[in-house]
Order: sequence, then C-alpha cells, then structure tokens
Amino acid sequence: MERKELLQEQEMNELRSSLDREDTAQSERNENLSQLEKEMADLERELNEKRSELETLEEHIKEANLESFNLTPSLPSPTGTAASEQLTGSAHDAVATSRNPQGIWV
Repeated sequence: MERKELLQEQEMNELRSSLDREDTAQSERNENLSQLEKEMADLERELNEKRSELETLEEHIKEANLESFNLTPSLPSPTGTAASEQLTGSAHDAVATSRNPQGIWV
C-alpha cells in the first residue's frame, strides 16, 4: 500500500510541476502579447503623426504653388495682351500623336 501511495504522490508532484511550467509559459506568452500590443499602439500613433505631417506638408506645397503662380509676372505679347492669356493655336488644331494620343494640349 505504501508503494502505491508513493507512486501516486510522485505522479501528483509531476503533474504539479508540469502545471507550474505551463503557468510560467502562459505568463510569458501574456507578457509577450502585452508587449506586442504596446508596440502596435506605438506604431499606430507614429503612423497617425506621419499622416498628419504629410497633410501639413501637402497644404504648404499647395500654398507655395499658388503663391508662386500668383507672383509669376505675365509676359506681354506683341498684341499687348499677356502671353499667359493668349493661346498660340486653336484647340481645333490639336492633332493626336504617339506621345499625345488624345490630341489634348494643356
């Protein structure tokens, strides 16, 4: 009878040890998960900051383009009107080419 009790006690100790190892492994997995979630949140925050910076830069570029467009002086043409307002041909004269298959002139 004692031998049977010893075997049962040994088996219980092995099971406890196995459970302790599993608990430790689960704790490590939970810590890793928490760390990954924190890193993901940091990356999402950083991405949102970069998007905001990009939007700001786009606005600055648009403003600079408008300012430079408004600051560019119009060149007088021989007829007295500004060259930027005068077309040097008719839209009806546009011909399709290999580089301009629709024949659209801008």
